[in-house]
Amino acid sequence: MISNSAFGDFIYRWLVRNRTRLKGERKEKTMRRLLSILVVLLLFFPGMVFGKMEKDLKPKHQLKSIFLKELKGAVKGDVMQAALKSVEDLMKPRGVRFKKKAGKETGFKPKHEKVKADKLGHKHIRLLQYYNGLPVIGGELIVHINKKDVIHRINGKYLESIDVSTEPIIDGEAAIIVGLDELQGRADLRVTKEPSLVIYDSHLAWHFVISHEGSEPGQWWYYIDAHTGELILHYNNIQYCIPTSNGYYAQVTGNRLAGEGGESVNILGWDEDNGDYYLYNVNEVWGVFDEDTGCWEENILFDWGTSDRAAI
Repeated sequence: MISNSAFGDFIYRWLVRNRTRLKGERKEKTMRRLLSILVVLLLFFPGMVFGKMEKDLKPKHQLKSIFLKELKGAVKGDVMQAALKSVEDLMKPRGVRFKKKAGKETGFKPKHEKVKADKLGHKHIRLLQYYNGLPVIGGELIVHINKKDVIHRINGKYLESIDVSTEPIIDGEAAIIVGLDELQGRADLRVTKEPSLVIYDSHLAWHFVISHEGSEPGQWWYYIDAHTGELILHYNNIQYCIPTSNGYYAQVTGNRLAGEGGESVNILGWDEDNGDYYLYNVNEVWGVFDEDTGCWEENILFDWGTSDRAAI
């Protein structure tokens, strides 16, 4: 006998697992049948459909991705200022506000003050998004400048149309209690990063880190709504080589080796929330491992071009 919550869990996980596999006519027919079944279950057995889903579903991340290539923005004068100006011109029509008030900046600021060129003479400038002086989690753009001093690519993620009060209602100490209560009983439990205010999606949030020892040590990153005290997100940030569940399947493009035809191909890889693209797909049980780095092959761009033909 299958329980209500187990049945709801089965339907939900089947949809998630197969949403990228069903194509064309088959997808349309299958989804139509499933919709009919779910409507009947919703009318007569609502607990079966929602018993588990209400617990598992999380809000969808509101960051937007952007990838522009073959740009022709000639750099005149200071490289950093040119990068900032190009991003401002690009983002304003997309609903990103800009305000240049010291300590309360809204827009983008450089992650590093110094600009260094790579072995090809190209420069890659990382710009972090801020709102009223607070960092926007996940908001980061990379401006790529070639050796001819031309801005030819811009990629990354950003949060548009931010409109939230930056005055907290609950303090950081109250936010920490949420994490300490969840992790109570763990060995050597301690706060390893004190609360700081950030923007997470449409929320003003307290961000802090709680760590513990034991057979399964943890470094838990917390984001608590600074207006309501509700938990927005928490996860164990101890890093492992395999990409985490904090991302989604995404297309990776690149060229094969000349001996294999050299053509450009599309692969369903993984886009981690940190902005890196991996040649890795747990659903299809494959991945390209680099023994030199001890990790799966990755790139900051989804379009690898000819940068790593062997991996593609």
